[in-house]
Amino acid sequence: MNITFYIREAVPTDREILVGFMTQLQEFERTLHSNRSDGTLIGSEHLANDWINNLNLD
Repeated sequence: MNITFYIREAVPTDREILVGFMTQLQEFERTLHSNRSDGTLIGSEHLANDWINNLNLD
């Protein structure tokens, strides 16, 4: 079975999905390490610098 993945630059409309991924990743890490913060609290903080809204969309 072959699977092909295409990677593209994130665009501002991807923000909600990316926050969700970061939340889920943090929650998974929290199952491994109890000292990790709650994913729902920090999911959007990983994108807090708003880098996605500063992408070059030319």
